[in-house]
Amino acid sequence: MRKNFVILIFLLACFLAQSSEAAQLVKVQKAQEGAIDNTKEYIGTVEAVQRVTVKPELSAKISRVYFNEGSYVRAGSTLFTLDNSQYKATVDLRKAQLARTQSTLEQAQKYMRRLKAADKRSVPASDMDKADNDIKQGQASVSEAKANLELAQIELNRTKITSPISGVIGRAGFTKGNYVSPSSELATIIQMNPIRVAFSISEADYTSWQKNSYSAVLKLSDGTTYDESSSGKMDFIDNVINASTGTITIRWSFSNDSNILIPGAMVRIALTPLNEQRGIMIPQASLMSDINGNYVYVIEGDTAKVRRVTTLGTSGDNVAVSGVKSGELVASSGTQALRDGAKVKIQDK
Repeated sequence: MRKNFVILIFLLACFLAQSSEAAQLVKVQKAQEGAIDNTKEYIGTVEAVQRVTVKPELSAKISRVYFNEGSYVRAGSTLFTLDNSQYKATVDLRKAQLARTQSTLEQAQKYMRRLKAADKRSVPASDMDKADNDIKQGQASVSEAKANLELAQIELNRTKITSPISGVIGRAGFTKGNYVSPSSELATIIQMNPIRVAFSISEADYTSWQKNSYSAVLKLSDGTTYDESSSGKMDFIDNVINASTGTITIRWSFSNDSNILIPGAMVRIALTPLNEQRGIMIPQASLMSDINGNYVYVIEGDTAKVRRVTTLGTSGDNVAVSGVKSGELVASSGTQALRDGAKVKIQDK
């Protein structure tokens, strides 16, 4: 009698276990196709496209400073003038030397013309040779004097220092009366518009980067979106991957009419593929993982079955996967207590 009672208890326990398994309560959601949000954000640094340190090309005292520090200067505008008295005197000297050599050449040429006009029998060959040599020496002297004058004029022109680019100029390194030399840094000019943002992407991202075109949205340090983000375009991709970081540098240029972007500032740049990608979307809560990778529970009738999946991207609270077909039901809650082949009961709400 006692033995039969133990068997009865065992059978009842098995029945209750089966009943409990069959009654596993889960919520489900139908997998369906949707757009994948492949937007990725990177931290970038604002850089000037052009940055020039202005230095004199000769030594002299500064006679005048023409700009206001921190102002916008145009390419070709005068920034400094240097004392040019010495260089102007050198130009005058070279002009005089040129005039003297030209006069000597003209005399040699006149003498040659007289020799040619005379009776050839009365002109020794040595006189003709000397006259010809004097003309050649005179021509060489004129060429040398012209070159010396040109060099002197170049030096004189260098006493007027102009801006090589358009941009915002910083503080003046030297003011009027200071003696400067070619090593003196007079000022720095930074091109502010356009401007660019440099950032690094991983080698894996670079592979997909090659297959797509992207639009960029720039986010400022205060979290707001940069108004001129739509003007952005890819400006530069480095030609080597950094071996220590496994990343490659990219630069994106933007219009900067408002001068909000300042070189050295940190920003975030969000890149979105222009070609929309679509995939089978399931809730993020449905995605499970173990040592073998990602998986979900697909509900077939009243049974939960493990399905291995590969993630392709996200969209809000959903994730795109391969391995699940559109229209299939996946468990979205109660998944922690499930196992492959478990009986389930779908919760309506």
